[in-house]
Amino acid sequence: MSADDEARIPAWVTGEAEEPDSVSTLLYLDEVESIESVRDVLRLWYGTAGSALLSAAVPEGWAAPRTRVSAMQWVSIAEDRVARARFTRWDQGLNEQLYQLQGNWYFDSEEPYIPYQVSTFASRVDGSRRLMLRTGVSFPPSREEGVSAAAVELVRVVADAADLAYGQVSFTAEPARLDPYRPGLNGALNRDPSKATEPARVALRGYDWVTVIPPELAERLGGADALRATGAFHRVIGLAHGGLLAQATESPRDFTRQAARAVADALRPVFSPVPAAADWGVEVTEDIAGMVRQWRIEGYSYTDLAQIAERVLGSAAGVDWRFGMALCRECAAVLGEDADQRCTCRKPRPCSSGGVFVLVEDAAESIASLDVEVVELVRFGDRLGQRT
Repeated sequence: MSADDEARIPAWVTGEAEEPDSVSTLLYLDEVESIESVRDVLRLWYGTAGSALLSAAVPEGWAAPRTRVSAMQWVSIAEDRVARARFTRWDQGLNEQLYQLQGNWYFDSEEPYIPYQVSTFASRVDGSRRLMLRTGVSFPPSREEGVSAAAVELVRVVADAADLAYGQVSFTAEPARLDPYRPGLNGALNRDPSKATEPARVALRGYDWVTVIPPELAERLGGADALRATGAFHRVIGLAHGGLLAQATESPRDFTRQAARAVADALRPVFSPVPAAADWGVEVTEDIAGMVRQWRIEGYSYTDLAQIAERVLGSAAGVDWRFGMALCRECAAVLGEDADQRCTCRKPRPCSSGGVFVLVEDAAESIASLDVEVVELVRFGDRLGQRT
């Protein structure tokens, strides 16, 4: 390796600095009549991601990245059959057969270490009329401030150009996310926007460090001034179509559990109702609570709890993990325990749903049911063009 190459090795490789963090953005368009009708918005999103995020993440002096585009195209929309496709330019994939379209910026292989990546991912979700737009960017801590600001600006620009059903900006190193046993209320709600079935303009699909609230829900919350008055947000920006962009804290590293709780409290009026165990035909007694606690100790997931409760308790929940979550929470309350705490037992594993830790503290309380989960062509956590 040449001296120039050695000089380019990031400090995180030699253990002199923290490993790269990542920021992701997630935007939802609903009631999409055609790809042609949102072509300008998609181009704006992709172009801004490629310019703003890339320039914020990659230090000066690095060679210009190359781009790679991959896609899945519908062969038959009626039969929901798809096939892989590859394009030389991203906008070639903007046609009515679009199912998934991914664009990556990557560096030549002779670069010794690649701590930087920017990925974009557009996908139809649950049919042809809803689009999910995701970006992911990884970077060393020295670029954190600029990348975080660029991600927020990307979301604001697109949200001003389109009437979004939902949007968010997430940071992997948010304090509210660091401990998987205490994931913060935003994680505990398990409001994964890609798995929510409630109409996005009836119940808020999720929330995070930065949240885009659609106009219908912004009105129910009382508008920008009312949301600012809650004191839960660093800033609240009114958007061109009547929605709101609400940023919880100035820095994502300040998005602690306390800050997440304040955001949850402010947005609670537009969360979907939280089902209780009684809604599935089970009244929680102390005996049942002790039984469920033992199941929790043995590490059963929420889906497992729902299945067992159907057999043992005669519930009407089937395999609905929301029942398992409600049962777990209510039984902990009956026993005077904190359902958000790690179980003090031989196998201290929390209840989970689909690999996501979702122990809930004091029932904070909007729960999403499962939806079709999109399979990504390349995971955002991968290096550009590589699998880890």
